[in-house]
Amino acid sequence: EDISDNNNSNNNSLSTGGPLSLATRHQYQIPKVAKFEFGTQTLEEDFFIPAKEEEEDTSDENNENNISKGGEDFENDDNNNDGDDSGNNKDGTKNGKSENIEDIASKILSSEEKEEAVSKVSFSSFLNTASKKVERILGEPVLADLLVNFVGETDGKENEDAANRDDGGGRYVSARQVFEHSKWTMGRCVTDMDWSPLHRELMLGSYDMPTNTTTTSSSSGLLSAVKPNERPSSSLVPLSGELKSDGLTLVWNLAMPSRPEHIFTCGSPVLSARFHPTESPLVIGGCHSGQLVIWDVRTGRLPVQRSGQGYPICGMQVTEKPAGLVTASTDGKVSFWSLANLRDPAETVELRGNLSSLGTAPSNAVFCGDESGCIFHVPVKRKQSKRLPNPNHFGMVTAVSVKKKLVLSSGVDWTVRLTKNGKTIWDVTSNSYEYMSDVQWSPVHPSLFATASSDGVVRLWNFAESIEQPQAEIVVERDDDNNPIGLNKIRWSADGKRLLVAAGERIHIISLTEDTAIRQKEEDEDRMLNRLFPL
Repeated sequence: EDISDNNNSNNNSLSTGGPLSLATRHQYQIPKVAKFEFGTQTLEEDFFIPAKEEEEDTSDENNENNISKGGEDFENDDNNNDGDDSGNNKDGTKNGKSENIEDIASKILSSEEKEEAVSKVSFSSFLNTASKKVERILGEPVLADLLVNFVGETDGKENEDAANRDDGGGRYVSARQVFEHSKWTMGRCVTDMDWSPLHRELMLGSYDMPTNTTTTSSSSGLLSAVKPNERPSSSLVPLSGELKSDGLTLVWNLAMPSRPEHIFTCGSPVLSARFHPTESPLVIGGCHSGQLVIWDVRTGRLPVQRSGQGYPICGMQVTEKPAGLVTASTDGKVSFWSLANLRDPAETVELRGNLSSLGTAPSNAVFCGDESGCIFHVPVKRKQSKRLPNPNHFGMVTAVSVKKKLVLSSGVDWTVRLTKNGKTIWDVTSNSYEYMSDVQWSPVHPSLFATASSDGVVRLWNFAESIEQPQAEIVVERDDDNNPIGLNKIRWSADGKRLLVAAGERIHIISLTEDTAIRQKEEDEDRMLNRLFPL
């Protein structure tokens, strides 16, 4: 009897609009939907929230009132399937209100009205932002393949394809993807790359001038690069002459391989580029004109700030503790910049050499390579800067990478060398006599590093396993004649799981298996040192 009384009281509450018990509320509670935001480079929302959505996002109190007042409707919906999924009844009513279908019928536009609608800035802006959101959703499988934590597992089909290509990466590569936009990147070589420190799905690439351009812009062209912008950086539509702009930097989203997230241009080829370490909307570029330029995704494609002119900036690195920026130019100057003032360097050190590459140690010590094969050491106490004894390479040094006191360097003399305190302790020469374009230590694995060469091969070396043979050799890309395409640059992600590889005008992302890139044994560093410094 008590149970029946409770049921009767609950039914009376539904019909009379009285208070509901907790069990009844739970029975008619509307399920909650979990939401998440997709990371972008912009701070503002692409779509403004209409005022109607504020009415839809009502509180639980309104939901309870709807339940109490509409108990009979819930019962009718359960017993009679008279309405459709959208809440419309048979008679064309929606939520108890009739609508005139003829009033909401779509209107067929004439050709003149179509052209007028398409030419509006509001329409093009909406189409651009809407298409990007759709492409991000469609690119979720690509994003998952590149960001998922693999445990040494690869797809059997990938291994079969790798074997057919003879790229040697089947066991070590879990996923790969190519990023290019032919309209903007065709004929341009990638000069530098970087991963976003704040959004791990974003990366950028800087590009040289188009191959059909023979001279860099004049000073008047540089001045025009700071005039008010007429096109947002997120738009793919170029202005007149923008496709032939000398300098280009593209921000890519891992979920959108076929279109860049943002496009930046300037009046001089961009030789190096970095994300701002603390301000996500800012991108910093070092130009052939010697200028340090800053782009802001909120203001358009052109730089919002630039430093004075000088010699080409051949290298740029972000430093920590204190946070700052260090650049190297071909006239031998190493400049240290404060993030609070990127117009003028806070300190400059002059070295006697034509610098060609730059690397930094965790202690903020700087190592630079020059065009004659020498390496310079700029310690924290800048006045003690010196050139390391004996030339390390017989030709230009293309890259320098430092881990603790071990300095890796690559050069056009076909060699990669490992030095400590200025003494060479290991070197290797390319069997194909192709110049080595880059070398980088893994940021997480103590004994792993990668090299890139002009024969189109990325080689992974693990000194804990061997100092004579690379652990893996991966052919990144082949041309129509099945010949490997030469590589420009490589760049590790912060977690050490992915490699950015530049091959000509295209950027490749190679995701490595966990056994290759991450998993390590406690004695790996000791084993490496024992192989390099035997008793």
